[in-house]
Amino acid sequence: MPLLAEKLDLFTFNLINEKKMLTTEQISKLDLALHNPEVLIEITSVCNFACTYCSSPFGERKKAHMPMDLFIHIANQLPGLTKQNIRMHVDGEPTMHPNFAEMVQYLNSKDFGVSLATNGSLLGVCRS
Repeated sequence: MPLLAEKLDLFTFNLINEKKMLTTEQISKLDLALHNPEVLIEITSVCNFACTYCSSPFGERKKAHMPMDLFIHIANQLPGLTKQNIRMHVDGEPTMHPNFAEMVQYLNSKDFGVSLATNGSLLGVCRS
C-alpha cells in the first residue's frame, strides 16, 4: 500500500475510534472522502498572467517548476489512494511547465484522468 494511503488509513482509524461524537452517516462520508480523496499537485507556481483576483503574482513565494523526478515519485504513490482525476493546478499556470505534456501522459499511463484550471493562453502552442 502506498505511503500516503497508509497515513490516510491511520488517520481514519484514529478519528473514528477516538472521536465518538461522529454519527454513522458522518463516518461513512469521511471514510469515502479519505479513501478516494481529491488530489491536487502544484507542478508550477509560475504564471504568465497577473490577474487582479489572484494573489499569486504578488506573493513572496519563490516561483519555480516541480522537478520531473519529484512528480514521478508523487504520481507513483497515487494508485490505490484515489480513483478521481488528478488536479494539476494550485497556484500557477500548469501549461507553463516544460514537462506538462509528459506529466499528463505519465498520469494517463497510471489510468488517471487529469483536471486543470488554466488561462488557456498556451493551449495549442507547440514546444520543442
